[in-house]
Formats: sequence, C-alpha cells, structure tokens
Amino acid sequence: MKKLVLPLLTLSILGLGCLSACNNQENKNDIEVTLPDAFKNRNFCCVVVAGYFDGGAALIFDNDLKPQIQNISYHVDFYDIGFEAKPITKEKNMYFLPFKVTDQIIDDGYFKNNNEYKFWLSYEDSKYYCGVSPNDPSLTEPVATLMEGTM
Repeated sequence: MKKLVLPLLTLSILGLGCLSACNNQENKNDIEVTLPDAFKNRNFCCVVVAGYFDGGAALIFDNDLKPQIQNISYHVDFYDIGFEAKPITKEKNMYFLPFKVTDQIIDDGYFKNNNEYKFWLSYEDSKYYCGVSPNDPSLTEPVATLMEGTM
C-alpha cells in the first residue's frame, strides 16, 4: 500500500504545482494594458483611408483617455459611431485598440456596422503615430495612417 500511496501523493503535488504555475501564467496574460498619458486630449484623423475614396476615420481621446471614434463621410462630415471596445494590447512600442462597430449612421465612411477594426498607436520622442486597419492578425501594418492634431 505504501508503494502505491507515495507515488500518487508525489504526482498530486506535482499536478497542483503545475496548475498553480499555469494559473499564474494565465493571470500574467490578463494584465490590463493602458495607453500612456501622452494620448490624453489628442485627436487623429484621415479623410481618405485606403483606395480612391473609402471614407475617413477619426480617433479622439479625452482627458481620461476615453476614446471617441468617428466615421467621415464622402462630404467630409464627421459622425460618432457606436462601438464595442476590446481590451487594449501592446507589442513592443505599439498599442492596439481593437473594437467592433455596432452603430454608425452613414454608409460612405470607412467603418461599417458589425466589422472589427483596430487602431495602431505609439508615442516616442514626442512623436505620435496612429494607424487604422481591419482587426486582422495577419496584417503587419495598418491600412492607413491618421495625422495627429488635425481636428
């Protein structure tokens, strides 16, 4: 009986250690990423996003880093869109702000209902960068670059 209990006890302890390590690793991946304060009260805009005219996009941050996203029509009218924000992620010096469009009122802007997009954001040496693209993990760069402070 002792020959059976000792190996089972050892395996149980090892199993608990693995579960604990796995849970700790999982918790590390759940760390909330926030944008740098440098993005407070900033805006970014691009009127022609991809082809000849695919509409435009704008991203505005308030003092609390809460984003406001706008679709820009062919007539260069700006319209707020409803969106479902996804968790912000970061790779190296680039922040990704993914979201799903839930409510937009124009059909000639860049953003379309029920599609997912992401903003690419970075700040280095007092220079801002903002891009936008579909939320496609195979993309290695954004579809368009938005200019800072154009609104």
